[in-house]
Amino acid sequence: MPAIPGSGTIQCRRLVSRLACLCLAAIFPGTGLALDLVVVPPGELLAVRLTAPVSTYRAKKGDPISFVLASPLYQHGLMVLPAGVRVNGSVDLVRKVGLGFRHTAAALRIAFHEVQVSGDTYAPLAARVVEVENARESVDTEGTIRGIQAGSNPAARITSRFSHLPSLNPYPDLALLTFKLAFPLFPEPEIQYAPGTDMWLELAAPLKLPVPGSTPSPEISRFTEDELSELEELSRGVPARSTTRSGQKPADIVNLLIIGSRHQVESAFGASGWAGTDSMSKRAFVKTIVAAIERRAYDRSPMSEQLLEGRAPELKLQKTLNSYEKRHHARLWKLEPAWRGQEVWAASATHDISMRFSLKAFKMFHHIEANIDLEREKILADLALAGCVETLGLLERPHAPRQALNATGDPMITDGAIAALRLKDCGGPEGAGQPAWGARMPKSGNKLTRLVRRQVLTFRHDIVRGNVFGGVYEMGLLVHQNFLRGKPRTKVGGLLQTGKSQSYGTSRLVSGTPRLPAGSPEAAAPSSLTRRGRRDSLNRKLAKDVFVDNKGFVHQVSGE
Repeated sequence: MPAIPGSGTIQCRRLVSRLACLCLAAIFPGTGLALDLVVVPPGELLAVRLTAPVSTYRAKKGDPISFVLASPLYQHGLMVLPAGVRVNGSVDLVRKVGLGFRHTAAALRIAFHEVQVSGDTYAPLAARVVEVENARESVDTEGTIRGIQAGSNPAARITSRFSHLPSLNPYPDLALLTFKLAFPLFPEPEIQYAPGTDMWLELAAPLKLPVPGSTPSPEISRFTEDELSELEELSRGVPARSTTRSGQKPADIVNLLIIGSRHQVESAFGASGWAGTDSMSKRAFVKTIVAAIERRAYDRSPMSEQLLEGRAPELKLQKTLNSYEKRHHARLWKLEPAWRGQEVWAASATHDISMRFSLKAFKMFHHIEANIDLEREKILADLALAGCVETLGLLERPHAPRQALNATGDPMITDGAIAALRLKDCGGPEGAGQPAWGARMPKSGNKLTRLVRRQVLTFRHDIVRGNVFGGVYEMGLLVHQNFLRGKPRTKVGGLLQTGKSQSYGTSRLVSGTPRLPAGSPEAAAPSSLTRRGRRDSLNRKLAKDVFVDNKGFVHQVSGE
């Protein structure tokens, strides 16, 4: 491994850890410590959560960055790393925008060095970032996080188009001035992540971990057979899908049963970084427009109304980062009567991964992650990491659809199971549940710096992209998206495809195997799949009129 600044302490810690393991193995032979290793192959995915803020405006190469593992890591059916262990890294590359004269977009690459095995014992780790959840930034193939082009925002595009109006309008300057005064908004160009930011890593080299000497008792227990039977009977009485506000059109699939009081539900999601939503109003509409122009998140963005058995949800919850287009969200309905004296909530959870304006409907639409099981696993992993789950189980639900279209026409794919979890009073591990939405990073630079940067980036955008050629390209792209391409295609998990569901490992948070049909593809699926294997296993769940291509896009090929 190449040397990095400040790596002396890390190397000493590794040496002490290895010596300690060898001594223990000599004193207690047969324990499997240090001498027996489990090797996690390259390509395996790890979910991690940032525990300290990082910003390209202030970060320097070599600065340490700390994370915690957001969900357990399993190998060969054995938990080799529990959720909550530390993951250490450092800044490998940083490029800030500053005043905008040299760079128009920020960049950040993180080098990962070690993962905590137990106590002060750490194992070497080589991994790269493949996704920052709900982020406006993108990640390239080398793991570099690429910032946005702040000059290319809705306000800048509109004002740059005004510059072409003199031949059509004798008073373009007045219109341009009026628009700029009405919308004095500009996106933050730097990459800024607060504690609680979730990322996905892909192993770049084998991860060698000691085999646990014994299987620890799980902190999350499993429902008894009697409880599972009762819950399965309860789930059969819950509609498999919600409907739109009119009640005429099927919408999302119900995929969670949550047992606990309203206070426990709100506390558990709050400790996991989730927030509520604002109601539809003129004020919420203005906030949405401002968030779109500034290319940032609207933390309490309203949700469309959906009904279950004719009732609106009692709770609407969401988790976002810095993009108004992307968010995890769930709707919860309280069921009657109570189960064993405890309140029960049915929930439908999906992940918004993009937003597009439809010229046909003349409104904005969110598009969701097609594999909705990933969102079910995400919620279980979040609540478990916060220490809020007491009991967990996975229930068979034969009557639930395995594939369907939601209310806006996006495909949904699921194994049909519904997760049941019983909550407890909780307060998660330090850093694990700190919400990114609750610790918004301050704007970079002072007012003068931001004013100069805005003018420089806007001018550079107008010269390079804000011309007639850029306008023709954007118009052509809009026409293609709305008229020529047909139904929008939804990407499954970005680079990760269905590998996330394997990496969350929440179906293995409790001892035993989930209650799925013995002959189902899910029950026979291997613990680790290649990307092609993940896509093939997903295709087995699809109807003939839907398929997943080699880039992870879901296509609808029916004549509808």
